[in-house]
Amino acid sequence: MASFFCCRTTPGPPPWHLLQAFWVSCLPSCCRVPFQPQNPAKKKHQKKEFNVLKHIVFFKFKEETTDADIEKLTKGFRSLPPEIGQIREYLFGKDIIGSERSYDYALISSFDSLDAMKEYQVHPLHKELLVYIRSICSDIRAVDFEH
Repeated sequence: MASFFCCRTTPGPPPWHLLQAFWVSCLPSCCRVPFQPQNPAKKKHQKKEFNVLKHIVFFKFKEETTDADIEKLTKGFRSLPPEIGQIREYLFGKDIIGSERSYDYALISSFDSLDAMKEYQVHPLHKELLVYIRSICSDIRAVDFEH
């Protein structure tokens, strides 16, 4: 069954939940223009004007890592955004579930581009914090993607 909308009386697409039960053949012939709802799958693959690069990192602490070490890490992360202009968003925190499959700490950051993230990665303050992170972590995993 085709769906239609009236070009004279309807400013936009009709309320589909009301029209699905009715055949709208009573509309004037000028208004019997087939309305094709956009395929949501198509929208997913359309290129956006602006993308954000997400950088997500998971940290597994060494057995000997203390709460004081974790607090120092948190303070280190907190100090970076005001000093490194390439950071668009910076979220971090300790895992609250503690399941066997969980990592202990995570960082989610956003950058305007891959180049901006690369500048962040070579910034002296980031490199200094990275030395500390490697000293308290047994495993670090990362993923980067455009969103």
